[in-house]
Amino acid sequence: MTGVAERQSDGTGTASRSEWLRQWASDPDLAVDTSYRTHASAVRARACSICGPDLAADVVQEVFLRLWRAPEHFDPERGSLRTYLLVVARGVSIDAVRSDRRRRRRDERGGSSLFDVAADEHALLEPLVADEARRRVTHALAQLASGPRTAIEAIFFDELTVVESARRCRIPEGTIKSRMRSGLHQLRPLLADLADPGDTADPGDTGDTGSRTSAPHQGETAMPARLSSSPLSSLPPSSNSSRRRRRERLAAAVAGLSVVAMVAGGCSDATGSAGAADEGRAAESADDASDHRITIVTTVAPITSIVSNIVGDLADVVGIVPEGTNSHTFEPRPSVAELLATADVVYMNGLVLEEPTKRLAEDSIDDDAEIVELGTLAITPDQYLYDFSFPESGGKPNPHLWTDPTLARRYAEIVTDDMSARDPANAAAYAANFEEFSAIIDEFDAAMRTSFATVPARQLLTYHDAYAYFAQTYDWEVVGAIQISDFEDPTPGEVADLIEQVRASGIPAIFGSEVFPSPVLAQIGREAGVEYIDVLRDDDLPGEPGDPEHSWLGLMRFDFVTMTEALGGDASALLAFDVRAAAPDTAKYPQ
Repeated sequence: MTGVAERQSDGTGTASRSEWLRQWASDPDLAVDTSYRTHASAVRARACSICGPDLAADVVQEVFLRLWRAPEHFDPERGSLRTYLLVVARGVSIDAVRSDRRRRRRDERGGSSLFDVAADEHALLEPLVADEARRRVTHALAQLASGPRTAIEAIFFDELTVVESARRCRIPEGTIKSRMRSGLHQLRPLLADLADPGDTADPGDTGDTGSRTSAPHQGETAMPARLSSSPLSSLPPSSNSSRRRRRERLAAAVAGLSVVAMVAGGCSDATGSAGAADEGRAAESADDASDHRITIVTTVAPITSIVSNIVGDLADVVGIVPEGTNSHTFEPRPSVAELLATADVVYMNGLVLEEPTKRLAEDSIDDDAEIVELGTLAITPDQYLYDFSFPESGGKPNPHLWTDPTLARRYAEIVTDDMSARDPANAAAYAANFEEFSAIIDEFDAAMRTSFATVPARQLLTYHDAYAYFAQTYDWEVVGAIQISDFEDPTPGEVADLIEQVRASGIPAIFGSEVFPSPVLAQIGREAGVEYIDVLRDDDLPGEPGDPEHSWLGLMRFDFVTMTEALGGDASALLAFDVRAAAPDTAKYPQ
C-alpha cells in the first residue's frame, strides 16, 4: 500500500475518505505500522509539551490505539493524518493531566468510596454475571429519568465516548457527564450490595500487561501482528484498557451489566475525560449541590444576555469580553485567569470565535469545570456557512449564529439542559425561563417577518459579515462584506468591484459598524451614490447594563430596525415589539 497514511503525512495527500477507509481495510497492519513510524515522534513531542515525559508514553499509545480502533474518525479531506493525530494527542494529553491531578488529590485525601477505583482492578465480575444481578440492573435502570438513563446507555451500552454521546444527543459534554453522574448517584443505593469488595479477581484477566498481540478478549479485535515488532508494542498499556475490556466482556456476556461495573468499580469513557475519580465524588457533589451557588463565566455580551435569560438570579453570571471589543482577536488579561479559576462552567460561542479566551480558559479552569461551546453544539458541520469574511479555505466557519433568533433559541435550549443537569434543584425554574424566552422569540420573529416583508430588496453590504445565518433564515442576501478573513481592508481592485456591485444592485444603503469605523465603506457609499449607515453592531449591546435595551433582544431589534428603515421598509412592527427579559438580568458585563 503506497498508502494514504504515507501520502497524508505532509498534509499534501488528496485521498478521499472512502479511499482512506478502503486502503485501511485492505491492509490495516501496514497502515497503523506506517502511521506509527511516520508520526509517533511528532505525537510524543506534542504530548511531552502538554503533560510531560512521564505521561507521554501512555498518551502516544492511546492515540494510535484510537486510530487503530476507529480509522473512520480520520477524514483526509479535512486535513493531514499528522494534524489529526496531533489534535487527538492534545485532547488525550489534557485528559491525562487532569486524571493525574485527580489521582494525586485522591491519594492526598486518602480513603475510598464505592465509586472510587478499587485497589483490585479486577474485582466484582463474579457477582455481576449472576441472573439476579441482571434482573436488578434492569429494574434499577428503569427507575432512572430519561436523561441519566440515555447518558449511561450511550456511554456504557453503545460504547460511545462522551464527545460522541454529546454529539448524538445534541447537548454539551458537561451535560452528558452530569447526567451520567446523576444516574450513578441514583443507582448507588439500588445496587450497592452488588459491589462486594472482597470479591476475587476477574478470571479473564491474568495480569499480563503485554501488547494486544495476545489473544483478544470477547468483543475485541486483535492488534495487527505487524505491530508486535513496532515500537508501539513496547509501550505500557493504557490505563483505560483493562476497564474497557471489562466493559466489552460484560456487555457481551450479560446485556447491560457493564453499568454495574461502572457503579461499583469506576468508569472511564474512551476520551479519559470522565474517569473513575469523577464518579468517586459524584455522591459527595450531589449532596453539596444545594449549598453551592454556581458561577458561570461567559465571553461576548450577547451570550451573557442569553444565558442570563435562562438562569436569572439563580447563579452568578460574569462576562469576559468587553463590549465593543473585537472578540476574534481579544486577548484577555492574565487577571481573567483568576475569574476563570472560580467558574463551574464557561459558556462561549466556539466555532473558532474566541480562541485566545478559550486557550486561557482551558489552562485556568478547575478540573471539575466545563467549557461549553454553544455555537459548536447548536449546528452540525454540514450547516456551517462560509463567506466573504470567513472563506471555507480558511477552515473557520462564520461563527455569528446569535444574530439569527432561531439559533439564539438553540443557545438558550443548550444552556437550559446543561444548567438543569448541573443544578437539578432549579431545573424547573430554568425550564420555565426557557419557555418564556422561547415565547418572546416567537413574538419577535413575527414582528421581524412583518417588517421585513415591506423591504423592497433585502440585500446587505456590511463591514463584517455577522448576518449569514440570519440571512439564510429570513431570506436576505448578503451582497458582500468589506472586512476580509484576515481583518484587513480589501484591495483597491476589490473595492472597485464592490462599488460596481452596489451600483448594479440598486440597494439604497450599505452598513458599517459603530465599533469598527470603515473609511472604505464610506468611500464605497460616496462613489456608488448610496447612504452609508455606520451604526450596526453584532456584540455591543445598546444602552447601559440594567436598561431593558441592554440585552441580546435589544441589540437585535436595534439592528433590524436600522436595516429595515435604511432599505426603505416599514419597521413599525419591530418598534412596537416589547423588549423584555425572561428572567432578571443580574449578569456582570465588562465595559
